[in-house]
Amino acid sequence: MTRPEFLKSEYETLREEIKISKGRMFTLAVGALVGIPTAYSFAEKTVAEKPDTHGLVFSLPLLICIIMLLYLSETFAVMRAGRYIRLHIEPKIVDATKPPFKGWEHWLEEYPRPFDRPSRRLVDRFLTSFFYLMFVFYYVMAATLAARSALTQFHAVGLAVSLSVYISVGILFVAFLLYSFKQTVRT
Repeated sequence: MTRPEFLKSEYETLREEIKISKGRMFTLAVGALVGIPTAYSFAEKTVAEKPDTHGLVFSLPLLICIIMLLYLSETFAVMRAGRYIRLHIEPKIVDATKPPFKGWEHWLEEYPRPFDRPSRRLVDRFLTSFFYLMFVFYYVMAATLAARSALTQFHAVGLAVSLSVYISVGILFVAFLLYSFKQTVRT
């Protein structure tokens, strides 16, 4: 296999991986938009009818974190593939006229002229921000339901323990989301 053939094969493979990851991201996003409120309603109703099912409510915040981590994993996979294309494949493709060929990833990261603002990644930033805020909202709602359930089942001690756990996890999770924001909207 020649170097150009290898670069082409690598590029096509990475683009296919990006396509698959984008499909998974869409599935996770739609599933989260519909599934989490449904699970929340189901858990709230179930606990009201059957008080011995508190475990379902206690696991809901964890489920939300897992879904968000899966979404972030797919996002990071897309960004890694795009970064590799931008840094290792596109620079090796040289147009016959020189200078180096400018591919999709380089074009996306170019700073636009002042009147072309906003940047080409603005929609990505808005969508990512919305998705992060949605997950934080869902997490707070689920943690609140779990804390209420802990108060009902375990009284003040259960409330204190559950609040400390859910608040700690929530703070760590939000810190991670803020830290990862830049990596999820740039290659």
